[in-house]
Amino acid sequence: MDDLSALERHVVWQAWTGVSLESCRIADTGDGIRAESVALGVEAGKPWAVRYTLRCDAGWRARELTVSSLASDDGPLTLAGDGTGRWTDGAGQRLPALDGCFDVDLSSSQEKYSEINGFTLCAVGDNTIFEFNEAYANFDDGFEFFGGTVNVNHLVATYVGDDNFDVDWGYTGGMQFLFAVKPFFKTDSNANFGQAGGDGLVEADGTD
Repeated sequence: MDDLSALERHVVWQAWTGVSLESCRIADTGDGIRAESVALGVEAGKPWAVRYTLRCDAGWRARELTVSSLASDDGPLTLAGDGTGRWTDGAGQRLPALDGCFDVDLSSSQEKYSEINGFTLCAVGDNTIFEFNEAYANFDDGFEFFGGTVNVNHLVATYVGDDNFDVDWGYTGGMQFLFAVKPFFKTDSNANFGQAGGDGLVEADGTD
């Protein structure tokens, strides 16, 4: 495990495409990591701005997320995880629709606050073994790969809200024995899980 006590960074970056800017401070909390950020931009001609705080434990598992819109009077969105794939909302109510989700894929947008993938792999190399994993009924993608060269096999994605398998940022690994079950279930049809956008077997993007 990396030494967390020496970790404190303040970084600012902008999107490669479109108009957006984010400032994020990451600091050691003694028992994990805390990231505080403000992001703003323009999407479809409409300005948006959000503030969020993400807390991870010492194992880099997402444990709590709070997101607030600075462009509207909507209340904050709060998610709390126990580190084993179980989540509650700001009132402490269980969210069974998110069972089995471990990562928070935060999309800074006036339309949505967060996306919960089954698995998110960021720049994972080909020395990593990633096989025999299943994503079931989570809100966003079953498996999403941001770059990297990891080779994967025997992956199952069933009833996920968005794409079953999503590759971005020049991912060049190999994939074997992928299995998916559709249809998905949407929140706009009064179901308990899923979302209304995307919904492809595979999404393959460049720098998206």
